[in-house]
Amino acid sequence: MENWLKTGDGKKIKLLFDGKVTIVSPENTSNIIPLFCPCCNLPMKDNSDSISYRKIKVCNKCDERWTNKPNVKWPDGPDKKSDEWNAYIDNRKLVERTAINFR
Repeated sequence: MENWLKTGDGKKIKLLFDGKVTIVSPENTSNIIPLFCPCCNLPMKDNSDSISYRKIKVCNKCDERWTNKPNVKWPDGPDKKSDEWNAYIDNRKLVERTAINFR
């Protein structure tokens, strides 16, 4: 059973375990940006990703790379079985890696 209480300021709360745990959530969740891009499944990292997600529902890198290609239809996105897609993902994964320093 959903026992959400509206706070009046655009949020809702739910109390669990006799009030020991409180969950606070926005009433309207349509503007929440996911942690991972729905197209490439890589992390959304900065404000440019948020802007692109609000515009076309993908991260900034996917937006820059795929949305202006004439053979790519949205919302389906690029052909994820193509060699071009595999090369793109391999390159993104290499670039996204963080250097590890052992001191």
